[in-house]
Amino acid sequence: MIKRILMSLALALILSAPAFAKTRDAKANEAAKQSSDAFIKACTAGDLNGVAALYADGADVIWPGQGEAASGKDSIEKLAAKYCKPGNGPLSVRFQDAWPIGREYISVVSGWDENIKGDDGKPVKMDIRATELLHKVKGKWLIVLDHASVGMMPPPAPCPTPAQAPATSAANPAPAQH
Repeated sequence: MIKRILMSLALALILSAPAFAKTRDAKANEAAKQSSDAFIKACTAGDLNGVAALYADGADVIWPGQGEAASGKDSIEKLAAKYCKPGNGPLSVRFQDAWPIGREYISVVSGWDENIKGDDGKPVKMDIRATELLHKVKGKWLIVLDHASVGMMPPPAPCPTPAQAPATSAANPAPAQH
């Protein structure tokens, strides 16, 4: 009896697994790609109106940096003015996966590369991770939520501890203690 119950449960789990799996969708990926391509085109051209047009009214944005958040198209346009300038380094999507959420929303996870000038004027490659929620409004996919983050710089190499200091010898005596 117990064996039959366990077999029935196992069969039910196997048959229901597709309902719980994330399923990528070609149409969702294409909509996400079009949104990203439009952002790259507008941002690298410094077209702030074009950037803002990609967002829904009341959209929320959180970009890397202290206090880099905006809500609504006017605020998003002001935030974009800090980053979206002609002549900035290339901006590209490294990977992007999109999943439909019902008929009117798409969840997007992506990785971006951006080259900027560092404080010393030399190019610095930024690895940006992004999560977006797109909403279909009057037949057009608009960004409702946009969260981007940049990985932290690796920590500096640690200073040697006394145990790691070079060994002393007759040829390399330890400094005199006073």
